[in-house]
Amino acid sequence: MKKTIFILIIISILVSCKKENQGRDSLPLLFVDDFENNMENWRPNFPQNWRVMNDNNDMVYYLFKTGPQGSVRAPTSRSILESYDVTDFELIVQAKCLTDTLNLRRDICLFFGYQDSLHYYYAHFSATSDKVHNVIAIVNDADRVKINLEPTGTSKALLTGEKWYTLKIVRKADSGLIQAFIEDMENPVLTAEDKSFSHGKIGLGSFDDTARFTKVKLNGHLLNKK
Repeated sequence: MKKTIFILIIISILVSCKKENQGRDSLPLLFVDDFENNMENWRPNFPQNWRVMNDNNDMVYYLFKTGPQGSVRAPTSRSILESYDVTDFELIVQAKCLTDTLNLRRDICLFFGYQDSLHYYYAHFSATSDKVHNVIAIVNDADRVKINLEPTGTSKALLTGEKWYTLKIVRKADSGLIQAFIEDMENPVLTAEDKSFSHGKIGLGSFDDTARFTKVKLNGHLLNKK
């Protein structure tokens, strides 16, 4: 009997600790967007290349034309969420690449830590893996540089189909941790550790392809408002 009571007490303590840790780790909801209100929250670098449209009864944010390369080698097309400068965050997006699946360099990019057009991170989801495809990269007043920890060419490149994909980015600013997920929301395909930008805005786009986005969800801490 005493042994049973002891076991129940231990289980109770473990459950309480788990709940407490979950509470600490949870991030408040900041923003959701299914683009029913058009694109009023977003600032594209080339507004003429984006529009909101109906896709099988869902409103989607459509990047239908790519932009030119800028002064450094970096993604050509991005649309930044203006009002949320975040530190720790979790971003989940539904996205579909419209480039032919025979092109293994097809991509979708999610931006974060965005300071300005020459200072930001991005996760590059692709159908092939090398030093510039299927990577987490930094643009820091120079051509983009791979910063994820997976050796070049070894990251899982899963953007191979015509379907909609669920993409997720997790950022922990104090430790510098960055994780990128595709479809499997428990196991990241890309991981990096970098503290160059401890906060910034998030965004959607592509290096040089067309794509559609919907069901954006951002949980996180605003800068100076933890």
